[in-house]
Amino acid sequence: MANSLLRSLIDLMPVGVIICDADGTILVNNPAAEGMLGRPIAGDVRHSKRTYTLHRLDGSPLPVEQWPLARAMEEGRDVRDVEILIRRPGREERRVLVGAAPAKDEAENVIGGVAILQDITERQRAKELLQRYTDRLRVLHEIDQAILAARSIEEVGESALSQVSELLGCVRASVMLYDPEQQEIRLLAVHTSGGTRLGKGWRGSVDPMWADVMGELAQGRPHTVEDVQSMPPSSPAVVTLQAEGVRAYVILPLIIEGKLAGFLNFGMRTASHLTLNQMEIAQELAVQLAIGIQQARLNEHLRQHAEELDRLVTQRTRALRDREARLQAIFDNAALGVAITDLEGRLLETNQALQSMLHYGGEELHGMHLAGFTHPEDVKADVAVYHELVAGERDSYAIEKRYIRQDGRVVQARSIVSLIRGRGREPRFGIVLVEDITEEKRAQEALIQAEKLTITGRLAASLAHEINNPMQSVIGCLGLAQESLDAGDDEDVRELLQIAAEELDRAAGTVSNLRDLNRPSRPEDRKPGDVNLQLEHVLMLTRKQCQKRKVEVAWRPAEPLPTIMLVPDRMNQVFLNLVLNALDAMPDGGRLRVSTGCTDDPARVRVTFADTGQGIAPDALPHIFDPFYTTKSEGLGLGLYITRNIVEEHGGRIEVESRLEAGTTFTVWLPVAEDTAE
Repeated sequence: MANSLLRSLIDLMPVGVIICDADGTILVNNPAAEGMLGRPIAGDVRHSKRTYTLHRLDGSPLPVEQWPLARAMEEGRDVRDVEILIRRPGREERRVLVGAAPAKDEAENVIGGVAILQDITERQRAKELLQRYTDRLRVLHEIDQAILAARSIEEVGESALSQVSELLGCVRASVMLYDPEQQEIRLLAVHTSGGTRLGKGWRGSVDPMWADVMGELAQGRPHTVEDVQSMPPSSPAVVTLQAEGVRAYVILPLIIEGKLAGFLNFGMRTASHLTLNQMEIAQELAVQLAIGIQQARLNEHLRQHAEELDRLVTQRTRALRDREARLQAIFDNAALGVAITDLEGRLLETNQALQSMLHYGGEELHGMHLAGFTHPEDVKADVAVYHELVAGERDSYAIEKRYIRQDGRVVQARSIVSLIRGRGREPRFGIVLVEDITEEKRAQEALIQAEKLTITGRLAASLAHEINNPMQSVIGCLGLAQESLDAGDDEDVRELLQIAAEELDRAAGTVSNLRDLNRPSRPEDRKPGDVNLQLEHVLMLTRKQCQKRKVEVAWRPAEPLPTIMLVPDRMNQVFLNLVLNALDAMPDGGRLRVSTGCTDDPARVRVTFADTGQGIAPDALPHIFDPFYTTKSEGLGLGLYITRNIVEEHGGRIEVESRLEAGTTFTVWLPVAEDTAE
């Protein structure tokens, strides 16, 4: 039973198995062994006749005594992995891997032997095929690397042909470029087994008889000339091929961007065609060559473009340097002080004019903040508007402020600050232009003083006129009152005294306006106040006059409003002047809208007076805040002048917008007290 199972197992094994006894007589063999050695397998492994012959790998005969099974039994040891060739009449040679081992008894006597045969013919064939394919890839890779490393179209062609003989066994190989417009070909590179009369650089026209072939090549299909020797010698190319002994001639198209750009040509001495494998190699080489030519052309264009770009960059760099030198000269020699600051207001660079103005050196100014040499009373306003600039709320601003020099002296200056932005509108740095206007201010003060003297003369004349009229009325009324008292007419006396009192009030008002003309409010006079309460008080005082003038008042307060520091009676005078001006602008009645509001950055309170009156003429609008300027038939023209002075004394400003027949809007902006800003 066991022998039967063992026999079945041996028969099913994919490797050949031969078992012999101590005399070498073959006892057992399986079908796989018979497939390699033939059948039947019988006799003595050392001396029996065989239908096969054994050979070494180099093809030389293998003596029977060196047969692995015979050696194993003779030497009493295993013989492993011996490759031999087995040849049988009418059969393909097989390559077999043999291993053998002796069979021994308990006394270590050889009683037989076993041989295992493995047919490795197909494996070896695949290995050799793989090796050839590897060699092919290696050569193609080397050619590809040579093509890619080439610096010109000529080098590309020469690189492609450097190892082509090894791959295809040709006697001539060449690369030609094709110009479809001129119908001309140019020999780019050539490689022959001997010399040639048609070398690199040759040019020639395309023979009309090749028109059909050119069409075939343009479609990407190769063309083979079966027998060059039988062709008529119609061109120098044909004559050269015949002289060099070329029989078969293969032309492969070089296609670049879908167009025929050239040819890769191979010449063989025999009339046989390229094998399928050789044609694949040639086509791969043609593709690589086309890519290389296109790359060389692109590299050439790129080189020319780079040279042109380098020329333009050099030219542009020179122009930029010249421009930079001019800008630096302007910066260094400008009469105005110039500073470049970061976004925080610290100085990055300053020119000589600014350094001289402030009596600081350039290194001392570097890194200083603008506030470092700004008068303390001017710092807050300057910093606030600079933050607006950085935040994008304005593009630039101009401000007059005082600088403190290093020696402590104060310089009056006019500064123009602008922000330089990047391509994405992001802020990058600031530029500050500083003009020393100290002498200008002194001259201006002298002019103002002279103007004050002139105004005083005008004021004296106006005052004499304005006071003389009511005084004459008062004198007349008092004289009439005396006569009435003598006549006992008390009713007339009361009426005359009332008229005299009104005229005296009128004169007192004129004197009061004169007193307030240049009287500033003192900081100690200011106290926290509520603008809404101030306005309600003024509107209550003028309610009767509004009703009399048929003016409807719309009061819209914003609550709550932050506290501001003010002089109550002075601010009441501002609001009263603006209400009375609005009533004068609406003699036939109308609507007055009074409202308040506030802003956070900067912290300010807004008061608006908007009427529906006659409006202000465009030519008069720029002068309404000038002293003694009036469009009314009566009055000194000091109301709005005093109003603006009071607002500015409180650190605020007043704005006006007006259109004829559409009304006027006055807006007063007042700063919020610091301790209540939040």
